[in-house]
Amino acid sequence: MNIQFKQWNSRLETAMYHDGNTALRLIGIDLPLYDNLVATASVNLPGLLKDEVAIKDWSENEGMYEALLKAEAITPAHRYETSGYIESIPVCYLRKKNS
Repeated sequence: MNIQFKQWNSRLETAMYHDGNTALRLIGIDLPLYDNLVATASVNLPGLLKDEVAIKDWSENEGMYEALLKAEAITPAHRYETSGYIESIPVCYLRKKNS
């Protein structure tokens, strides 16, 4: 699946964090192989359910949630979590076509 995030045309890649939570990364389609990671789109939060993913939508990732929604990679957030100084981390479901 292709995702347009800021100026980068990327593909969405799923992986797992060490605790089994879903990790999302955007890999640049037009970037050289040695430098093709555009962004880590998720954040690992404790207590996520099996099908949930928390989206990193602050700092250099501002706009990530909207980009993933627009590409229909995730469902709209069904709740928001707090971690450290970030008070509103969207928790979504990854759409099955990305699995």
